[in-house]
Amino acid sequence: GDDDGDDDGDDDGDDDTVNVSEWESGLQVYPNPTKGSLTIENLTGIQVDYTILDAQGRIVLQGSTSGEQTPVNINFVENGFYTIILDDGTKTDIRKIVKQ
Repeated sequence: GDDDGDDDGDDDGDDDTVNVSEWESGLQVYPNPTKGSLTIENLTGIQVDYTILDAQGRIVLQGSTSGEQTPVNINFVENGFYTIILDDGTKTDIRKIVKQ
């Protein structure tokens, strides 16, 4: 009976951690700060949905990545701090961007 108990607990946590960090390293948002033109670089091979929120939490833009580099235009927003949420359906990555 000993073997069964030991194996289950350990594997799950490790795998998830590795996958998330690899996934996040495959996603870049640049330039940051931006003057209004952003690129989302997605090397994960999985389409990622993005949502950009203003400082009050209002949605200013939503879309999905297409291919490895997706241009995003936020020229129309005020200068300030924004949050971009990247979500592939199972994992979520939240980053800060600055429009100046």
